[in-house]
Amino acid sequence: MVLYDASPFFFAPGGRGGFAAIEAHLPSIRALGANAILLSPVTAASPGDFGYAVTNDFRLRTSFGTEAQFRSLIRAAHALGLRVLLDMVANHLSDQSPYYRDAERRGRRSPYYGWFERDRSGRAVHYFDWTNLENLNYDDAAVRRYMLAAIAHWLAGYHVDGFRLDAAWAVRQRDPEFWPTLRSRLARMDPDVVLIAEASGRDGYYVSHGFDAAYDWTSQPGRWAWDGVFAPAGGRPRLGRLRAALTNGGRGYPPHTLLLRFLDNNDTGRRFITRYGVGEMRVAIELLFTLPGIPLIYDGDEVGAAFEPYEQGPPIGWRDPDGLTPLYARMAGQRRNLRALTSPRLLLLGTDHDGEVLAYLRPGAGGEPAAVVVLNFDRSPVRVRLRDGPALNRFARATARSLATGGQWRVDLPDEALALPAYGGVIVLAGVRSHAAITPIRAKR
Repeated sequence: MVLYDASPFFFAPGGRGGFAAIEAHLPSIRALGANAILLSPVTAASPGDFGYAVTNDFRLRTSFGTEAQFRSLIRAAHALGLRVLLDMVANHLSDQSPYYRDAERRGRRSPYYGWFERDRSGRAVHYFDWTNLENLNYDDAAVRRYMLAAIAHWLAGYHVDGFRLDAAWAVRQRDPEFWPTLRSRLARMDPDVVLIAEASGRDGYYVSHGFDAAYDWTSQPGRWAWDGVFAPAGGRPRLGRLRAALTNGGRGYPPHTLLLRFLDNNDTGRRFITRYGVGEMRVAIELLFTLPGIPLIYDGDEVGAAFEPYEQGPPIGWRDPDGLTPLYARMAGQRRNLRALTSPRLLLLGTDHDGEVLAYLRPGAGGEPAAVVVLNFDRSPVRVRLRDGPALNRFARATARSLATGGQWRVDLPDEALALPAYGGVIVLAGVRSHAAITPIRAKR
């Protein structure tokens, strides 16, 4: 999967008419190389909120468009071969929801009073500074029934393909059996339903309790695993931190873990390109698409959009001043054509420039050739030699390809040095003298 996050707020002013605006942009998303879209919360929410202050999990947010327009968006995505995932909120309801307002007004006489987790004094509780997002009480059977029915409603009634479950870590804390119960129910409706946990992939609970993937976080909720790795323009990267993140501190990840990897998402604040510059952005894109896991393209990353998500706009202008769109498309094409890039295996390799260069082996699968990826995070070109000779024996008379341009040449590893451009890299394919060009995307009919 190559996942594109599409938020109505960034496709139309204030999100109004966002469903139709996203539908109009689907061919561009598909041409970028994505094969799935993730829609930020589309359910009814408090006015002015991004979408996580849900007021009703069964209703669409009318400002984004009509039900007919939402169904048209899903049909159009499927016609282009794009799966559709919804961002669903199971942890809480808004303090403006009719359920919470009834509980506040009527107290214990309200049938919804027990729907909300409360402290000893009876006050509803929440996480962090989410003062308007009241935790649901999963000890209440009615809450479980409500949430199971709500998520199933979108799968059965609209034929979406999966869900990103917001704050999955928080629901797990209060009811660790809810997620496998949900998976069981949804799988009876669609065995191929995709579930992504907003939680750390370092915790094996999620992939063993019904989820297909989890976030590339540290063990701390919301903390990006690559935090502190990249440097502003002219600075030096901290590749030791990156190597530790890729191997979970040398311990490896729990079996069958699939990580959702990203440069930007709704919670990362200032955009990657704003913080680190175009050069680091380019090499980070090459990294993102050559690692195991699911690469996420966030709204407008492909054109260097520099808004902050919770400012909700302005809508993205689709001009691409830095030429990032063709790089995204090329990297998605590499991933689509080289099975080694979608395998779960990764072996870090040593180089004679470990402070600036990251190298790793992606073993092939099913008789497909293995690949070595070598990335230069420095602002200057470099010639680099790889170590770990035994792991590279199969790369004599191999084919090297520029990740940025697609140009190819023959190389003998580990004896021969590789010439790397500033902020860029190469991929080396074992056992072939040349490799076919990237197959263009064709829409499914």
